[in-house]
Amino acid sequence: MACGATVTNVQDYDRGRIPSHTTLSNGRFLRMTGTITVKLQTNYDGRPQRTRPLALEAVTCLFQRRDASAVERLCVVD
Repeated sequence: MACGATVTNVQDYDRGRIPSHTTLSNGRFLRMTGTITVKLQTNYDGRPQRTRPLALEAVTCLFQRRDASAVERLCVVD
């Protein structure tokens, strides 16, 4: 970020969590955790390989296409 802060988060679809870590420009470190609910489940049987297409779509939309509306289409964040 231009202000010198860094942000890392991971969408853990299998556990329904989003752990985030942020380092602020003043050196302060923040750990945050949110929850996520997958909206587009089709015949999901609990195997991680079933979430791969959803995860790839989310990452592609968010980071390559810079399409933030993908969050509303693909998941619900509590």
